[in-house]
Amino acid sequence: MMASRFLILLLILSACAPVIRYEGRVIDHEEVSKLRVGIHKQSDLLSLFGSPTTTSNFDEHEKRMTKWYYIGQKMAYKPFEMPEVIDRQIYSFWFDEEQTLRHVEKLNMDQAKKLKFVKRTTPTLGRETTILQEFISNIGRFSPRAINNEDR
Repeated sequence: MMASRFLILLLILSACAPVIRYEGRVIDHEEVSKLRVGIHKQSDLLSLFGSPTTTSNFDEHEKRMTKWYYIGQKMAYKPFEMPEVIDRQIYSFWFDEEQTLRHVEKLNMDQAKKLKFVKRTTPTLGRETTILQEFISNIGRFSPRAINNEDR
């Protein structure tokens, strides 16, 4: 009897423990330290880290540059609560017009911009129908020959 109470208590407590998940691309700092500015190309980063999370193009000193961002984060999911970001890692890699690595930068959570999401919905044109209305409106639209594949 005591063992079953202990087991139930253990299950209840374990259900309250957060679930830790990694999202995005978490990059090892040692891998980044092996990269050499002026030597490595975009293709090297693709083979090492895969596709970037996001990219941007910009002009600096009249040169066309490209930035690749690899964003990864450690999340804690607790029952009945919103997910919490425990750690976020953002690496920014700058490339010149010849796709050569020009600059590497690591950003932390404090440097990331806080975005406020708008919770509006976009209205769509048309009418809303129920499942029953959809079912009734489809009666008679299909011929028996089409169902039996006789139209070929």
